Amino acid sequence: MKMLFRWFGAAYAVCTAMAVLLALSAAGPAQAYQFKNESGSVTGSFDTTISIGAMWRMQDQDPSLIGITNGGTSRSPNEDDGDLNYDRGDLVSGLVKVTHEFDVAYGNYGVFLRGYYFYDYAASRNKEELGPLAKDRLINDVKLLDAYGRASFDLGGRTLNVRAGNQVVSWGESTFIPNGINVINPVDVTRLRAPGAEL
Repeated sequence: MKMLFRWFGAAYAVCTAMAVLLALSAAGPAQAYQFKNESGSVTGSFDTTISIGAMWRMQDQDPSLIGITNGGTSRSPNEDDGDLNYDRGDLVSGLVKVTHEFDVAYGNYGVFLRGYYFYDYAASRNKEELGPLAKDRLINDVKLLDAYGRASFDLGGRTLNVRAGNQVVSWGESTFIPNGINVINPVDVTRLRAPGAEL
């Protein structure tokens, strides 16, 4: 009976999400808010991206991943919390993530800010007690991703572009091959595996 209620709850959540997505798809395309002063010397934009995702457990618990002390066959009881916390059909993650980007420029100078915050409804209802760091990583958090100033100068007939501050410097792209110079800016795998993540 408990499993039946879980499936009805999951079906209700999926139907609600589909109805919201259908309603949003009828809306026109969204664009970043762009602004400038009267003379046009100061320009800027403000862009917001909202992503919503959900993840359900589709398989039963695997005894080979559960420690012997918890009724499984694995030798280590220290790695089975992820398997024990959720039964088949449980909502594992219900994530809402909002990313803001703000860019303003005056002549050859500019400032760029980007940050995001998220809230995970399913993780907030987790029956296990979480410490403050785990709550920040799983339930809700605010992060400043980029905050830098930029300038462009003419130097001996060539253009010199300078950026200073907290920024991501792309050292080539090696999405699926590890250990290149691009590991200077490592991928946050926990965020990559969250519902609604983008590559």
